[in-house]
Amino acid sequence: MVPLADGFPGKQTERGVVPHPIFGTYLLRDMLTVFDKTGQNLEDARKLADAAISRMRPRGDALIFWYGDDGLSQLDGTHYSGLTQARYLQPLISVAKATGEAKYFEAARRVFQSLKIPASEGGVHRLHKGDSVVEEYAGKVPTYVLNGWTTAILELFGYATSSGDQEAQQFALSNVRALKALLPLYDVPDLANSRYQLVGSTVHRFRSKSPIKALSGFVRVGEDIFPFEHGNSGNPRWTNQIRQSVPKQFRLNTLLSRAFTCKIVVRFKAESDCTLRWDVAPGRYQTQGTAIYPDGFTPVKEIAAKAGLNTIVLDPPWESLNLIGYPTNFRKVIAGKRYNVYHWLHVRNLERLFEITHDFEIEEWAHKWRGYARKWPELYPESDIAYSAPGAGISW
Repeated sequence: MVPLADGFPGKQTERGVVPHPIFGTYLLRDMLTVFDKTGQNLEDARKLADAAISRMRPRGDALIFWYGDDGLSQLDGTHYSGLTQARYLQPLISVAKATGEAKYFEAARRVFQSLKIPASEGGVHRLHKGDSVVEEYAGKVPTYVLNGWTTAILELFGYATSSGDQEAQQFALSNVRALKALLPLYDVPDLANSRYQLVGSTVHRFRSKSPIKALSGFVRVGEDIFPFEHGNSGNPRWTNQIRQSVPKQFRLNTLLSRAFTCKIVVRFKAESDCTLRWDVAPGRYQTQGTAIYPDGFTPVKEIAAKAGLNTIVLDPPWESLNLIGYPTNFRKVIAGKRYNVYHWLHVRNLERLFEITHDFEIEEWAHKWRGYARKWPELYPESDIAYSAPGAGISW
């Protein structure tokens, strides 16, 4: 953290020091912890809360701390994070109660309102079968990052309890219902692991003995359509692409989500009647990976095509795509050991949610995922991997 003129923390980037929205939540919580223990630091906490609020911008009744094109996020353009917004809720209420100033209660209420703006309108709120999902960040294709979502739910419950906001309580419970419906999709029993998110990309290869040329197409995710781009423009992890460099073969990069019914539609031209051989690159799990890295192809099926224009509609071969969304990894290095931090965060957050909701279905998932660590020594016999959770007092 690098302090700015008003005391708000920034991050050193190639573009200079940039205010980092979520850093403010970390520092404010630390200050409030000191205040709770010693009675000191309240003035510093108040000034930091003021600095954070002054950097937020109104949108209707909501108050939002925006991310920009400043290298702090993997998303392009101006956007905001449901996780960051949620993490301001309880600290603002704590400052309000300590100072007695109503403006902090009002700021917290308006931050809560930001979590209800639909993703279709640039917000972070989605619906799953009528219940709410707060996205950590709302890309075009829903990502449903589990760590960010469960943390936001916990913050909502804390805010509802400390503020008495019953709307927030019901909103948190709606998120829990959606979470329970989607939790099975995060489970990766073959790897004794959980998924970081439910979206991911992979490469498909189509070959023929006669010339073929891909023209256009799209990936349908739920009710939304995402067209293919030609060439290598954009980040292949977040872009549907058509790639063709040889006359008898083309490849597709597709962005798919486990949370929705997906279809792959491609229009191509064949020089003569032929058979397309469809292969997919499933990749293999790497303990330090973050996405599928193609290292070979697996056949899916053969597709008959006629001379001239053809349009094919394909279902993703999910049995070969176990790594979409990518399971949590062992990248975080602490004291020379690599930890699977996000898996343990999933376990910890589910355990905390059980303490709040007393929902045994949530406890069962927490218990199952905690037990997965017993299988790690056999599955991942790498000498620098830690098979336990990070210890108390260690920053995750």
